Amino acid sequence: VRLGLERGSTAREALDVITSLLEEHGQAGPCAENDPSFTYHNSYILVDAQEGWVLETAGRHWVAENISENARNLSNYLSIRTEFNLASEGIVQHA
Repeated sequence: VRLGLERGSTAREALDVITSLLEEHGQAGPCAENDPSFTYHNSYILVDAQEGWVLETAGRHWVAENISENARNLSNYLSIRTEFNLASEGIVQHA
């Protein structure tokens, strides 16, 4: 997220930075010290004065929902199901 916020001047530009880095490098790091297979996916809210995006990630895959006209929140699970505005290539086959 930090690189997206540093390199993008809008929420959409930050989204583009984050997703391109995610597709190229993936997500790294285990969630448990003694169990490298224990990983989790991530969700982010990216907002500027004009629009907002919910970005949800799973490995190198991602989906994004534009939230310019609605309100959204995040919890401890992936919440974007079938209605999204942008997605990584091959997301449907991966799901």
